[in-house]
Amino acid sequence: MAQGCPFTWKKRIHGSWIYERLDRGLARRDFCNLYPNLGALHGTVTFSDHCPIVLNTDPQDQYPKACPFRFQNFWTKYSHVAHTVKTKWRATEPGTHMYKFMRKLKSIKIELKPWVKSTFGNMQAKLRLNLEKITYIENKLLESPLSFRLNEWMNRMLK
Repeated sequence: MAQGCPFTWKKRIHGSWIYERLDRGLARRDFCNLYPNLGALHGTVTFSDHCPIVLNTDPQDQYPKACPFRFQNFWTKYSHVAHTVKTKWRATEPGTHMYKFMRKLKSIKIELKPWVKSTFGNMQAKLRLNLEKITYIENKLLESPLSFRLNEWMNRMLK
C-alpha cells in the first residue's frame, strides 16, 4: 500500500502542471511473506521531477483505501448492464468529444456502482476470504495429499 502523494512525477507543460504516477515498487511473494506489513511511501518532488519511493517494512498507518471502480466485461451478460450502457451511450451531451466521452463514462459508473454493490457485495473481502480458505486447504493437503474431499474442495475453490 502506497502512502503519500498518489503521483510520482510532475512537469510543467505550456504553463500547466501535469501529474502522473509513473514509478512503482514491485516485490516478490516470498519478500511480502517475510514482511506482511510492507508499504511504500511516496516522498515529495524536490530536486528531480520524480519523487522518491521509500520502502517501509513496518508502516504505522494501516488505513485501507477504497478500490477504484473498474468495469468488468462479464457484467455485460446482465441485461441491466447492457441496457444501462446502451441508454447512457446514446444520450447527447454538450461539449467537446472528449468531454462527452468522459461524461458518458461517468454517468455509466454512477448508474452501475449501486448495482454492482447490491449484486456482488464487497468483492475484495470475498477474494481475501477465498484466499484464506485456499491457504487452509493447501496446508491440509500437505498433511493428506490423497484426500478426495480436500482435493474436491480445492477444485471448487479454484473455479
